[in-house]
Amino acid sequence: TICSSVAMAPKALPSRNVPTAVMKMMVPRVVKSKASNTAPAANTALSTALEIVPCEFPVTLSLNQSASLGAELDASDGKTLLVRTVSGGALGEWNHLHPLLSIQRGDRIVAVNHRSADAQAMLMEIRVAG
Repeated sequence: TICSSVAMAPKALPSRNVPTAVMKMMVPRVVKSKASNTAPAANTALSTALEIVPCEFPVTLSLNQSASLGAELDASDGKTLLVRTVSGGALGEWNHLHPLLSIQRGDRIVAVNHRSADAQAMLMEIRVAG
């Protein structure tokens, strides 16, 4: 299955000569509709269901001392960073420039600068970049 949101190439953020954090996001997205095999042919239109699958895409953010990440993250599973809220900052700028690839509540950061499967190490990478 191909994620429809991955088809568009993201726009690059403006260069600020500051450290960057390259994040790999895993997000639930609706990618296609599929008809139920159990419904009668007359009700095919009503039996169409949406399939939601996780999609991954890279996000490159420029961070500096004056600009925050702009998100509340939850590292409680120890392996990923769950996005609780997005409130401006570098992620807000990303969302403004990439509306089809916007970072939303419930998305997960699965890697930061090649660090993955360790939520605390990913948080440290974000802090070092910012």
